[in-house]
Amino acid sequence: MTSLFFIDSDILFNLLAINKKKKEKYTKEGTTGDKRLDQLIKTVLEESKKYDRICISNFSVLEILCTLNR
Repeated sequence: MTSLFFIDSDILFNLLAINKKKKEKYTKEGTTGDKRLDQLIKTVLEESKKYDRICISNFSVLEILCTLNR
């Protein structure tokens, strides 16, 4: 049986806040400089190891598109 991990749009919005500089800093130093973002990355990475696939619901994608179009 395949196990799935669904990511909500709030998590996606926060993950989109990671720019190249923050990503490199997190990879090298273990922090982006933002404790909330660090915890979010850590949680997603830990949870993604437990599941076969990471999924995004259609509603999350639509919510993101609507917000970006505003």
